[in-house]
Amino acid sequence: MPLTPSTVQWDPPSSVFCPADEYLVEYQLTNIDQCSTTSDSPVEVYDQITDTEITFMGLIPHSTYRVSVTAMNSGGAAENASSTDIQTEEASKKNVFI
Repeated sequence: MPLTPSTVQWDPPSSVFCPADEYLVEYQLTNIDQCSTTSDSPVEVYDQITDTEITFMGLIPHSTYRVSVTAMNSGGAAENASSTDIQTEEASKKNVFI
């Protein structure tokens, strides 16, 4: 089964006084081949992301992943992370906006 990439993009927080310096991005496989759910899949973590997009490589086609983005700065992590589910397609690139 060929693996597929997926790109996730987001807007930076609109705070003038405490802008985000970087982002913590987490993703987890939640549904394989749109047939069976999984709760034991590990959470993959990317930290110190300074751009407002990330491309995940090697995702399973026709599957669902939960993606969460948390803004961070010198004061710490934002209290409210943005999250969404993404569904991969068959061996093609998919762009998702949060």
